[in-house]
Amino acid sequence: MYKLTKLNADLSVAADQTATDHPILHLQREIYGHQVAILFATVAPPKDLSWQAANTWCREQRVGGFEDWDSTTPEGAQLLINHARTEWPLVDPSYLPNHAGKWVWTKAEDLTPPRGCAFAVILNYGGVYRDRQSNHYSALPCRPGQILVDR
Repeated sequence: MYKLTKLNADLSVAADQTATDHPILHLQREIYGHQVAILFATVAPPKDLSWQAANTWCREQRVGGFEDWDSTTPEGAQLLINHARTEWPLVDPSYLPNHAGKWVWTKAEDLTPPRGCAFAVILNYGGVYRDRQSNHYSALPCRPGQILVDR
């Protein structure tokens, strides 16, 4: 199962799931028989940032009343990829309009030599790559979510 739901700032389901002005995206996905839920803030920094600045920017976000946003993990960003889509980007741009097809830093630092590298994900197709922390990419705040029950 792969399900994206647009949420309002109060975490209610957005009435218009075709709109692109929602502040939060709820991802629900089944992985090895277990349901996983992640919230992504749809805001993006005004410009691309270094790895450290991107991580700081994510932690400073206050969306939906939450103060515990963090940078996504490589695995979290890859869960956004919908391999059933038949066009690029593999994340429908209406769900993450500020991130469509962009590179985003993850919070994962690469500890193998040479030091000073971290992992970024391209939201066009979900590739994870190692790059210097001084390079500039976008940032994607996330936090754990709850499984949404259809009513």
